[in-house]
Amino acid sequence: MDQPQNGHFGKLTVSVRLARGALPVEGASVVITGAEEGEEGVLYTLETDRSGNTPPVSLPAPPAENSLTPGFPGAVSYSYHILTDKPGYIGVRNLFVPIYDGVTAIQNVAFVPLPAGSENSPYPADVLRYDENERPDL
Repeated sequence: MDQPQNGHFGKLTVSVRLARGALPVEGASVVITGAEEGEEGVLYTLETDRSGNTPPVSLPAPPAENSLTPGFPGAVSYSYHILTDKPGYIGVRNLFVPIYDGVTAIQNVAFVPLPAGSENSPYPADVLRYDENERPDL
């Protein structure tokens, strides 16, 4: 990932719910990592509050002007991976979540409870929103 010029950042909040968005999930673990080559390390480890949301965090992004130039050859957003997990629920991975300069993104995560009698998911974080071969077409 190219370093942002002149301190360009976007913000990200993760919102974890179940029951089709009706119920917030408190205490879910949220790990945000870089998705760009060479920037794969953990940037934030967060936990959802009683409303099911993480506090907003700042993430580097390319200058907003990049996306306003038709045919701009460089990056218009930077991508991040989000791993959300909590015992008793199937973990969720959101891959290649785009972050834009000056924009606050809200990543909604829909948890599914594990079957009765299961404490930990046998396949944590197996629900994918995007994978390496299916980058979002923005």
